Amino acid sequence: MITNAHRRRKITEQVGLEVGRLYPLLGTIRADARLLYATTAGAIHRLSRSKALDEYAKVVEQLWPVLS
Repeated sequence: MITNAHRRRKITEQVGLEVGRLYPLLGTIRADARLLYATTAGAIHRLSRSKALDEYAKVVEQLWPVLS
């Protein structure tokens, strides 16, 4: 899983390709300022919407059958 990715940066795509050649890639989690501010303020439970949280949820869905 690649985290804190900036989708418009070329390096994100290059890293994804390199990691994907060595390991199964579960997903790419974008950088999200709202998530960053919520975690540093200790208020993640109040964060109602975040695209990064949605992407983390997709990774959890993939891992859940393996971990159960």
